[in-house]
Amino acid sequence: MSIDTQIDPAEGVGSKRRRISPSARSIMIAYGVTAVIFIAATLRSPEFAFAKTTPLLLTTAAIIGIASIGQTFVILGGGLDLSVPWIMTGSAIVIARLANLNSERLIWLIPITLVVAGLIGWISGTVIARLKVSPIIMTLGMAGVVEGGIKFYTQGKGSPSAPAALKTLAQNVIGPFTWITIIWVVLAVIATVILAKTSYGRGLYATGTNSVVSRFSGVRTDRVTTSTYVISAVTASLGGILLLGFLGDPSLNMGTPYLFATIAAVAIGGASIAGGSGNYIGTVAGALLMVVLIAFLRGLPGFGPGWQGIVYGVVILVAVALASGRFSRQAT
Repeated sequence: MSIDTQIDPAEGVGSKRRRISPSARSIMIAYGVTAVIFIAATLRSPEFAFAKTTPLLLTTAAIIGIASIGQTFVILGGGLDLSVPWIMTGSAIVIARLANLNSERLIWLIPITLVVAGLIGWISGTVIARLKVSPIIMTLGMAGVVEGGIKFYTQGKGSPSAPAALKTLAQNVIGPFTWITIIWVVLAVIATVILAKTSYGRGLYATGTNSVVSRFSGVRTDRVTTSTYVISAVTASLGGILLLGFLGDPSLNMGTPYLFATIAAVAIGGASIAGGSGNYIGTVAGALLMVVLIAFLRGLPGFGPGWQGIVYGVVILVAVALASGRFSRQAT
């Protein structure tokens, strides 16, 4: 998030007019709308702001936010990852089955699962970067491979519940926070610093803006693109593992809502779907807004599960339309 400073000729050479960038404006609007919806929901139903509700909302937003870290990196680089839901689901089911209620096994199971997820992301990213396959086609195909692998692995049978240690992450509260929320805060700081303060972040923005120019400028665009899909797979896997602790029991459709949720969070946060513009602070705002909005709508009469998908779709379309209009005006 940045504030552009430019000289206003009407005010003289020595004066400056501070202008809020479009990206920062989108983020401010997202946080403002979130606050308004939260207040409206509380006025309608005072228990909405109770101590039990806030940790639940923050934990839900944290799972979306963690899974959206990699999606943010991928979109900033000009791509899109449609394999997020099945990587989340696959990681949760593998952890549940191999741990078999034994929390001690998580010490080695979680790192191995994250490495395997990273390998899946590396395959997708390498094919996209080097063979120039469409990100949508490649990640959709990889999602199908992972889905088929998980169904073959489970043979249609159920899986054990989450180990107690994972449930603790979702259920133990420190003030308004669970451990999942605290993990999200730490990862959000790391992601923000990487994007804003490192040469990798600058290379990522350059790649998303114009990969050809970036390559001639010395940026290893193939490596940058591949790395974003590795990050996406790893954060999706971590999100799925934490989701397992939150839900308690794994299922084959547990990751399904998170495809639209992660894309919506990034789009609401002001990132350009075409790449090259945005930041993770905006994605945080998008995740919070989506969770509060869905929670508010669920309290209204007639709002069933089917409406959630409609809301995600409308939000994505509106966010993309606004962003497209904004960047078109910048280009002219």
